Amino acid sequence: SRNQVVVHALKDVDLEIQPECLTALVGASGSGKSTLAACLAMLERPDAGEIWFEGEEISCCSPRDLAWLRPKIQMVFQDSAGALNPHFSAAQIIAEPLEVQRRESGGDEEAEAWALAERFGEARPLQARDRRESIGESVAR
Repeated sequence: SRNQVVVHALKDVDLEIQPECLTALVGASGSGKSTLAACLAMLERPDAGEIWFEGEEISCCSPRDLAWLRPKIQMVFQDSAGALNPHFSAAQIIAEPLEVQRRESGGDEEAEAWALAERFGEARPLQARDRRESIGESVAR
């Protein structure tokens, strides 16, 4: 039998994030940033300890019990460009999570994406020769 090596990606972490704050997690490669973020979003379960969100201890909840949490925690992955579908327009990329979070269709998520982009002053990148131009086509230029 081989000896198993136990790696502690995180140890003695104590973190409090204030409501409505954008939080960046910075550290050396291999320091556990991705593991901590995955645990906070409950994409991974911690081996020990507790995670509290809005006054509720969430680390012991079942995936079904966490449904209320999913729309409230957002992650930006290290290779966020790799998460984009090159065949989608920029508006479709913004609209997709709106549709997923609502878990229903029938709304005009793409129109809402354009409205959000305009509200935050980012409509220019969405504008293309054709509103259906894909991200891949934009990058290729």
